Amino acid sequence: MQKRKCSEILREVKKQGKIQKVETSILKKLRKKIEDNNLVICKADKGNTVTILNRSDYVEKMKSYVVENNLVVTKEKNILGKYIAQVRKCTSECPNLLANVEKIQNPQIPKLYGLPKIHKVDQPLRPVVSCTQAPNVEVCKRLVAKLPDLIKFHPKRSLKNSQDFINKTKNLVISSNAKLISFDVKNLFPSVPVDEVKTLITNRISHLSEVLQKEVKKSLEICLSQNFCTFMDQTFEIKSGLPIGSPISPLMADIFMDHIEEKIFSSGSPWSSRILHWFRYVDDIFVVVVGSWRQIGKLLGHLNRVHPNIIFTLEKEINGKLNFLDLGVRKEQKRLLYNIYRKETFTDCVINKRSNHPLNIKYAAFHSMLHRLISVPMDVDHYLKELGTIHQIAKNNGYKSSEINAILVKKLRDQRRQAIYANVPKSSDKSWRKIRYLNESCLKIGEELKKAGVQPAYYNDNTIGKYLINNKPKSSIKEKSGIYSVECKDCDAKYIGMTMRSLFTRVTEHLRGPESHVDKHMTENGHSFDMSNVSLLHEGNKWKKLSCLETLYINEAVDIKHSNLLNGQLNPSYYSPLMDLGTWYDDN
Repeated sequence: MQKRKCSEILREVKKQGKIQKVETSILKKLRKKIEDNNLVICKADKGNTVTILNRSDYVEKMKSYVVENNLVVTKEKNILGKYIAQVRKCTSECPNLLANVEKIQNPQIPKLYGLPKIHKVDQPLRPVVSCTQAPNVEVCKRLVAKLPDLIKFHPKRSLKNSQDFINKTKNLVISSNAKLISFDVKNLFPSVPVDEVKTLITNRISHLSEVLQKEVKKSLEICLSQNFCTFMDQTFEIKSGLPIGSPISPLMADIFMDHIEEKIFSSGSPWSSRILHWFRYVDDIFVVVVGSWRQIGKLLGHLNRVHPNIIFTLEKEINGKLNFLDLGVRKEQKRLLYNIYRKETFTDCVINKRSNHPLNIKYAAFHSMLHRLISVPMDVDHYLKELGTIHQIAKNNGYKSSEINAILVKKLRDQRRQAIYANVPKSSDKSWRKIRYLNESCLKIGEELKKAGVQPAYYNDNTIGKYLINNKPKSSIKEKSGIYSVECKDCDAKYIGMTMRSLFTRVTEHLRGPESHVDKHMTENGHSFDMSNVSLLHEGNKWKKLSCLETLYINEAVDIKHSNLLNGQLNPSYYSPLMDLGTWYDDN
């Protein structure tokens, strides 16, 4: 019954989709104009800001990063294939640590791109490497989850977030002659020596069984040896530092910095004794020190001699105030006081009220801002100022003050309830399912799921950024996986298939496989196929979803009475009324 109901709803969704196609057409024209003028559209490193650069400037800045950080074009042939084999071997040889680790379908070489640091002089680019499809990404995630407990890693001075910083500093007594400063570690990830990190970890696993020690070493080696990426169709090897963008790198950097901090505070140096308090979030460090500014300068010099790779930079308080993370920190009456800090490059851009998103996604930014408002201990003036800022952001993006007030009241009510029932465990037995949001009719599907005891989680991937942001390298059609169509060069014959490997690999099998429908058609009719006649109908790498979509696309081809469809499986193995809805599932 619920399938039939969803079928009716999806027909309604399809009818309302025509407006989106008009908007999509406009965005595609705008994208072409951007490409014709050789521009790069991308998000800034921080502040939710959109930036526009000449492509030549963007490329030059990226090339400068490549040279300055010792990235060299690899001489290794088939570097991806060899590394995939190493990952699979490691997984099979580590049955305890890597049991049931998910296999990445159609793994890709990580791709390098840059985000402008518009808050810095000359606006350099922050390098980002997309590792979502890297061969070792699931092994890295497993190691990140397991390694801290295995090596009993409990960093003393590391912070989880700004709220953790507040909790650890709000009761400190600050002497009147103390000063507030912050250190920043320059280029932390590229500066961490990989071999030293391996040694630090190896020295902390002697209490484990011999078998588990070997598995930790093998897994660590395979995670840290993924040291290559692509930029502008070239594959580079990263000769030093941690793999940028890898899930393992933040943990490795934290382990190494914890080691550096132990050296700083156990050295017995008179300079280190001037440090009263030290709190680090990744590479940003908040410090309370005593001494003159000249002595603090010598302290900086001392820190920069602790390890040749680690260079600290210094920022001083101004009138007893210092910004740290998203907080403004000031000292008054021997205490630290706080307010919300936003960089000068901050913009008030959030999802507009008129945007085609469900309300929970539209309100998400305000939930975050209001949660921070009631979580950061502020005086009345700063509280009202921040609340006014939130209301102004809402107004600028089409929201009413009453909407913000309603969210705030709910937040305050939840905060009081949590304080009363802090020790009552929360229920975690809810079942969730993702639903792609196209228009308001999709909410009705969510209501049907709720009746079946399933909570809907809406998402929207049809965004403006998807069409206009062009600094992220895209895989070629040959590298992608999903539902594809192969058309004959000499007649109207067509084959629709599914692959979770690269499209090039699968099509090559069609052309060489004597049992394939495509090869039979070529042999019997003397016709030909090649990659120029291959189309990717739907990109993806999830087997269940692709299996369903393959049936849908085949059925659609049958419905339009394609006279020469080469597929053998023209009748679906199962039926759902959702299959009667034509192209509702299409991304375009």
